[in-house]
Amino acid sequence: MKTVSGDVYLELLRLGDSGATLKIIGGQIVIEDSVTGELYNVHDVSFGRSRANFDNDSLQVAINTVDVGGQPHTFVMQTSMNGVFPTTLGDVTDIYATDGKSKSGTEWILDFVGTLTVDDPIPITILEDVEELSEVDEIVEESIDDCYALTLSDFYTDADLEGLSDEDLVELEEDLLTEICSELGDEVKEDIVDGLA
Repeated sequence: MKTVSGDVYLELLRLGDSGATLKIIGGQIVIEDSVTGELYNVHDVSFGRSRANFDNDSLQVAINTVDVGGQPHTFVMQTSMNGVFPTTLGDVTDIYATDGKSKSGTEWILDFVGTLTVDDPIPITILEDVEELSEVDEIVEESIDDCYALTLSDFYTDADLEGLSDEDLVELEEDLLTEICSELGDEVKEDIVDGLA
């Protein structure tokens, strides 16, 4: 068991009545030993995508990082929002994940609480490795968008979904998205390493 903390910077790309799409532009995730407090690893956030669903107050996040050893990792988070999605400077909304659906790679389950906050724009020049990772970002950005565009109808027939409640359908779609984005993260790791070489 480890203690995870950090900040992730997001840019709002699209905002609609039922949801929002965001791009992850930087940040840092720090992992420490839960007992001793000793530093375990530090991840620089390289890129990723996020989607908010206002109908069920959820926020789905796929983050690709590079740790201190230069190794790529993927964090896939299924979070719930406790409040209205923030859109005005200074707005804050609590987010949390305690259902075991948030993961780091395929080995770690993430439980956490945090906040989603609207702040002043961060100059892109202060984020590390922006120029270095720009080509990698372009290579995988379309694939990540495709991941978030998928729906249950892409994988199931009407007969498969017949009899499921709205709540069951939402949960099934969230599980499916988590699995697909996790697999996508594994596939793009090689692209990240090539981009950093």
